[in-house]
Amino acid sequence: YVAWCWKAGGAAVSNTAGDVTSQVSVNDEAGFSIVSFTTPASGSGFSIGHGLSKAPETIFMKNRDVANNWDVYHHDNGSSSMGPAEQYRLKLNSTAAREDQPFLDDTIPTSSVFRTRTGGNWYNANTKVIAYCFYSVPGFSKHGSYVGNGNSNGVYVHLGFKPAMMIIKRISNTEDWWIHDNQRNPYNPIDKNLYPNGDNTTATETASDFYADGFKLRTSNQNWNNNNETYVYWAWADQPGITTYGTSPTAR
Repeated sequence: YVAWCWKAGGAAVSNTAGDVTSQVSVNDEAGFSIVSFTTPASGSGFSIGHGLSKAPETIFMKNRDVANNWDVYHHDNGSSSMGPAEQYRLKLNSTAAREDQPFLDDTIPTSSVFRTRTGGNWYNANTKVIAYCFYSVPGFSKHGSYVGNGNSNGVYVHLGFKPAMMIIKRISNTEDWWIHDNQRNPYNPIDKNLYPNGDNTTATETASDFYADGFKLRTSNQNWNNNNETYVYWAWADQPGITTYGTSPTAR
């Protein structure tokens, strides 16, 4: 078994920053909050207070009362040619590429609230919804993107820390979600992979190396490094607060 855990701020408190009152548990130092709310009856957009001091870069959101998707916002899940990230979702339970859907009411989150809609999957009236909100904290976490080069001497991504756990998802095409960590892989190469969109056991295939200041792709596989494909990632540090800045390990 493997588990990845984030510590929020203890017992939830009421937050009235949005159109509906939410219950939030906040760890602002770690850039993380848990948000619970009930959707209103009206079939329109509404705002919800998330409790953080900065705008979330990532939101994982799920209706708790209805069997529908895990909707995911990532601040790099968009482009100048395809439209801004707040117009798109990813689905944690699916291999699908990014979808132009209004689960955030087509509105970028702010430092106090994010938005969603009542109706359909966003969300059924008078139902309970849970959201997990994150923003990057230097030396602790980073939520970003990269473009693959299709080469086994793959892309290097600077984080400013050595990762302990990472999630990667190709957004420009269909692909599994991938989770890597340093508990199953204490040494390079990182080759033990789990995907949260499926019930598969651990797959073994070399994907990357974890370095003191980031990670480097070690495969041309489309899962992580297809040429000119866009991937988003979430990374958390092995030793929070310890950053290393040096020469890029591109040639390693």
